[in-house]
Amino acid sequence: MEITIANNVRMDIDVLFERLCEAIATEELSHYYAKGKGSDDQDTTAWQSLRDHLKAVATKAKQLIEIGVLPDGPMEIVAGKGQTVYKKHPALIVLLAAFFHDMGKCNKQFQKRVKSQKKTYFNSAEELPHNYLSIFCTRQAIDGVYALEDAEWQDLVYAIAHHHFLFDDMAKRIDKSAVLEEVKEKFLQQFCTRATKVKKRTLRDGLDRTNVKIPIEIWNYRDYITGLLMLCDYAASGDREVAYANEFLEETMEHVVTTWREKNPDAEWNDLQRYCKNHRNANVMITGETGMGKTEGALLWIGNEKGLFFLPLRTAINAIHNRVVEYVTAYYRSKGYEDYRQRVHESTSLLHSTGLYHLMKTEIEESQEVDVAASNASELFYELLEWRERAKQFSLPLIISTVDQLFDFVFRLKGY
Repeated sequence: MEITIANNVRMDIDVLFERLCEAIATEELSHYYAKGKGSDDQDTTAWQSLRDHLKAVATKAKQLIEIGVLPDGPMEIVAGKGQTVYKKHPALIVLLAAFFHDMGKCNKQFQKRVKSQKKTYFNSAEELPHNYLSIFCTRQAIDGVYALEDAEWQDLVYAIAHHHFLFDDMAKRIDKSAVLEEVKEKFLQQFCTRATKVKKRTLRDGLDRTNVKIPIEIWNYRDYITGLLMLCDYAASGDREVAYANEFLEETMEHVVTTWREKNPDAEWNDLQRYCKNHRNANVMITGETGMGKTEGALLWIGNEKGLFFLPLRTAINAIHNRVVEYVTAYYRSKGYEDYRQRVHESTSLLHSTGLYHLMKTEIEESQEVDVAASNASELFYELLEWRERAKQFSLPLIISTVDQLFDFVFRLKGY
């Protein structure tokens, strides 16, 4: 598989991945830790080295590219009053960010906290966040693998700097603090002696969202690649699947219409549904009465892409989810999969405040075990809870949800 880099050049992702692995395969990085065990046990074999963590996060980014969640080709962004076209390469930037986002953890203060038997907290008056320090360790490592353009470097700086929290004028705060400036210089001398000096212009254009010279569309794009980096980081840290490929929905819908033809040989998709199917690459707004097949039209429009299906009412959501599960289950069973139930969970899930109760109730009713033993019920509950967590992370291919579930995950509104 290949991804697009500068000047529309295509590069084999495995070759790029191996070159980047070599860039972090230093003896030095194997002696720094990304995270501890999470207990007072000082068994260092339970800790994760920085090198292993960076490779794990990059592996998750590679998976996003391979299953199509992260586009392997160029992305064109039309921005600004002049409608300038910017060509971006999100797959490349996310992969680079994954490999180098935590290089700043090599600083002494962070390593001291990781290895400490006691809970110690970040001191903003005397320490610098590792995501900020990582900026100064990245360029020198990448230059031996890939020649970054200035715009790409700024995008990368933004993603690395924001991968833990929204950066709040950090560059300006450091410039005004002699203590923090001294911390930065000591770090560069101790670990990053060959670091390329990061120009103030790069920090301004890459971090300062008040900079009106950078169109809002570019800041939005940078938020997008930062979110993907955070997703990979979270999945790698928790040893979770970063995402599941949608390789079932188009085939499922074909099986649906094939099943209809068993009763009516002339059964076909109606005009509305065919329109949705034929306009997958366009924004579509449809109105229609109940029973016109809008749900099937929406599923045909999603196809084998990642889909978020929102409705305002939980009762309607439950009904739609039941129908989708029925379709998907029938498709997997028709293919002879004995693990069809597991495959259904990997394909779609329900997400709203009482969704877990509905899933539990449905599972018990369908298994015809109304008097489920307590142990089995407990096992089923924790299994469904795990899949609900993956739905909350939006890692499943098809999420059926109420719109309020976006508030805390996407918009991060306070109070949710």
